[in-house]
Amino acid sequence: FLVLAIKRVHAYADEKMLPPAQVLDMVLQNIVGFDLNPLAVISSRTNYLLALGDLLQNRNGDVTIPVYLADSILTPTQGSDLFSQNSYSFSTAVGRFSVPTELVHANYISQFADLLEECVHVNLDPTSFEQRLINTFGLKRPEDDSVISVTLMLFNRLIQLENQGINGIWARIIKYAFGPIFQPKFDLIAGNPPWVNWENLPEDYRQETIPLWKYYGLFPHKGMDAILGKGKKDISMLLTYVAIDKYLKDNGKLGFVITQTVFKSTG
Repeated sequence: FLVLAIKRVHAYADEKMLPPAQVLDMVLQNIVGFDLNPLAVISSRTNYLLALGDLLQNRNGDVTIPVYLADSILTPTQGSDLFSQNSYSFSTAVGRFSVPTELVHANYISQFADLLEECVHVNLDPTSFEQRLINTFGLKRPEDDSVISVTLMLFNRLIQLENQGINGIWARIIKYAFGPIFQPKFDLIAGNPPWVNWENLPEDYRQETIPLWKYYGLFPHKGMDAILGKGKKDISMLLTYVAIDKYLKDNGKLGFVITQTVFKSTG
């Protein structure tokens, strides 16, 4: 999907004789991908890079390929109670990570993730890391104590993973997880959502997504109707609702490859 979109931009730019540097910026700012499968992300980022072709000769500095390893449905959420409202959290294969609300900002999150990765890599002690954090983000107000506290818990968790040999890309996963949050809504969305029945989803994922199924009115059947299969659910249903709601502009267009059973199910 992304490569075809870039090719169309190439053709449009050639026809209008647009400056290559401007075209490169247009592509990087407007053609964006999300995927939950790490291999799909690696493949997509590589193909995206190749599709840019000669445009890369006109870059000013480093280029970040906007293809994110992220869950389009379960994006990081802010806590709602007294103890969690000062952080955003999201699930990973090793549990939930929490990031301070004050640093969940497009201008900060990349720098924040890089600082974590660097300090974890050299196994910095918590006191030195805290000082680096304070200096980097100017955290000198009394109300910044919660930012420091949440970040130190995350740092200690990452150090623990590092010492267990489960390190690698956790800081980058933090950066990518917030990708969907910071993107403006799109004129066009294209994709092929996973076709996985509700009963085949992992139990923890089912529990985490229940509020969304209810929010979009996708649980209308109860009792015998549900037993007879009228309430049969497919994750592509939920992703379609979420994509239109969160990511699509008014009067935008969405094209998904979806099984026909979605349109036949009374659920």
